[in-house]
Amino acid sequence: MEDTKYNGWKNWETWNTRLMYEQMFQSVASEDRYKSLESLTEAFENLVFELELENQKLTLLQTSAIAEFLGKVDWKEIAESFVD
Repeated sequence: MEDTKYNGWKNWETWNTRLMYEQMFQSVASEDRYKSLESLTEAFENLVFELELENQKLTLLQTSAIAEFLGKVDWKEIAESFVD
């Protein structure tokens, strides 16, 4: 099996997404309404999918490429990095 770890993260997509949205994730993680790891994980995933795919004039190819990229992201790993 191929080792896909990147800079200590599960894969490049997870590392890149964490890096690109770090400030936004930090802001969301500081909100009191996200008490559990599961709710924070879901919030991160929904937020990024919404920002990248909804209300955008994208071609089918662009939408597919973005969805494939985001589908590889380990959202729980990102959320865990913001939990104390």
